[in-house]
Amino acid sequence: MIKVLISLLFLVLGALLGSAFINDSGYLLIVWQNTSLEMSLFLAVLVLIVLVSAFVCFRSLVRYFRLACLIESLAQTTSLSAGTALPE
Repeated sequence: MIKVLISLLFLVLGALLGSAFINDSGYLLIVWQNTSLEMSLFLAVLVLIVLVSAFVCFRSLVRYFRLACLIESLAQTTSLSAGTALPE
């Protein structure tokens, strides 16, 4: 029941934020030296969410494959220490 209420709360907050962006989208202006970048605030938030999601996915993949390599190396050292030959 709690999960349903939390989901409903996020749904309502998302609808309110969407409505606020439609009514007054605002803009973001980034200036660095002679270069300026202007975009809507909605697009800036969307780009930020995509970049953070991509970073989290990439970090998870790196951790998974590092863990897989660690398990594989542990399996090889265990089989070597047990005196058994590695499969070819």
